Amino acid sequence: MQSCKSCGEEMTDNGNFCPNCGCGVSDDTVTIRLTKRAFHNLKLYSLVSIGAGLSLMFLGMSSPALGAAVPLMSSFLIMGGLVVFVLARFGAWWQ
Repeated sequence: MQSCKSCGEEMTDNGNFCPNCGCGVSDDTVTIRLTKRAFHNLKLYSLVSIGAGLSLMFLGMSSPALGAAVPLMSSFLIMGGLVVFVLARFGAWWQ
């Protein structure tokens, strides 16, 4: 919970205006909230990519008829997901 800068009343973290006096939340708070959401989405996409890569890798192991491209694609998905995950974590920390 955060407090209003104008009247000191407690307000929710998701609110953009104080329910008591109507004073708006500073632009910095809104920007930080949106940035945090963007990095959270990046982490989610990276975890989906890692999961898809692992699934593809196990599918390729169980069915050798799929060819040699499956391990290469799965390794790209896994490594790409790991890189994006680390960058998203670093970006969220840096902000």
